[in-house]
Amino acid sequence: MRRPLASAPTTRLIAVSRHMTTASPPGDSSSAPDRRDNTPVLFESAYSSRTFILNQPKTLNALDQGMINLISPKIKEWDNSNLCKMIISKGIGRAYCAGGEVKTIVKYAANEKTRQRALDYFKSEFQLDYDLATLQKPYISVMEGITMGGGVGLSAYARFRIATPSTLFAMPETKIGYAPDVGTTYILSRPRLDGEIGTYLALTGETIKGYEVFRLGLATHYVDSSIIPSLLERLGGLEEPHDKVINETIEEFSLDVDAEREKEMGVDQLMISTGAVRVALDLAFGVKDIEGVFDTLRKFSNGAFSGNTEDKEKVSKWAKETLEVLNMRSPTSLRVAFEAVRRASREDWRLSDSLQMELGIANAFCSGGSPDFITGVTAVLFEKSKSRPNWSPSTLPEISQSQIISTFFDPTSPYVSNAPRLQTPRTSVQISLSHYALPTESEIRALVMSDNGGENALTREEVVERLEVNKSGKKGVRAKVGEVIDRQCETFQGEYLRWKTWQ
Repeated sequence: MRRPLASAPTTRLIAVSRHMTTASPPGDSSSAPDRRDNTPVLFESAYSSRTFILNQPKTLNALDQGMINLISPKIKEWDNSNLCKMIISKGIGRAYCAGGEVKTIVKYAANEKTRQRALDYFKSEFQLDYDLATLQKPYISVMEGITMGGGVGLSAYARFRIATPSTLFAMPETKIGYAPDVGTTYILSRPRLDGEIGTYLALTGETIKGYEVFRLGLATHYVDSSIIPSLLERLGGLEEPHDKVINETIEEFSLDVDAEREKEMGVDQLMISTGAVRVALDLAFGVKDIEGVFDTLRKFSNGAFSGNTEDKEKVSKWAKETLEVLNMRSPTSLRVAFEAVRRASREDWRLSDSLQMELGIANAFCSGGSPDFITGVTAVLFEKSKSRPNWSPSTLPEISQSQIISTFFDPTSPYVSNAPRLQTPRTSVQISLSHYALPTESEIRALVMSDNGGENALTREEVVERLEVNKSGKKGVRAKVGEVIDRQCETFQGEYLRWKTWQ
């Protein structure tokens, strides 16, 4: 049930004044006047909704220990409150959250006397990510602006994830000699993200933006930035914000991008999710080892991709650019990221498994398992160098995958064995990232393959219509399903679909 919008603003101002906090030290419950210029996290209340707002625009809302200490107890309080029925997060300024405060972390890690503070940061950050992922109340993240690294951890496990045209999504850790963390080895692995998109993002650290974040299922909805305030006001006015009502409300405000508009967007906004480049990406990043990724990309860069002249040129250009990107990355980070994403691709793998694995990896990078984390942050963030950092080792052949496993993944490794343990009491909770998102390629494939090439095979329109019904008429379904069918299916008897099982 929805309250009248006319009455919402007055009630909201009263509620906000009661629930707004300042950056008091953790444990300090004293009240102080709200100062939006120096309060790192703001807390608001409107009817049954509760919102935490990252308020460090000068640092692009980089997540530091103090912010974690403020958010963690508050979301637990809200999740256990009968008055709270929905939790929202957003950021002020150009970023939702640009990542963790890695410059400080590296300073701590470089000194044995302060190293424990770096390890404690990772533990508390990953614990917060897990707690957000397992909230019992509906959780909505507004991924407006830069959403990277630690910001992905805060937003990616929300039941409802809103992207806007300004959204910039990335896990850029391999750029700084580290590896994807905050649970993203779970969401970037193949069972949960289309094809090999996740492997590509994990290794390259490249950025995707706006509509493509939604198209790939990393966001559940796509809303224009200009109407986010109106949407949040409408959500705040919901008296009983259960999942169905929340989804319908956000969907009402969502942009509808049809197939024609997708074509107009072109490579600028659909960099990797469609067409020949997408086929090449799945082939290149779907191989069994990192050496195979490089080998396949070299072949494609030399024109070996199977397709028409235009597609070959597109793929060749993309492959050359991707090779340049990968050659800038830490070889150690590439091997760690590849191994981690592949381990997380098991069907029985849980988010808690990824977070604990990543905590061991963080422990290893901070404790001497590799110098590349310190080297990368120093070069990229402190010195702001555009040159390739002085990675050690400098090339892939200098470090084997077996060395990577023994250092970063083996529970008996001296760099992993003393890693702290996360508190994951809700390990049985199923983290579903696709329920309110566009249909995944796995869902589309399963429907087509239900009678692949048989007498009950489906037509294109039948597949689209069934998935539109399954997704309750969600905007964008027709455009995505149509592109996947064009890329992955062939027709027989004029109109019936058959999945190209050889791919």
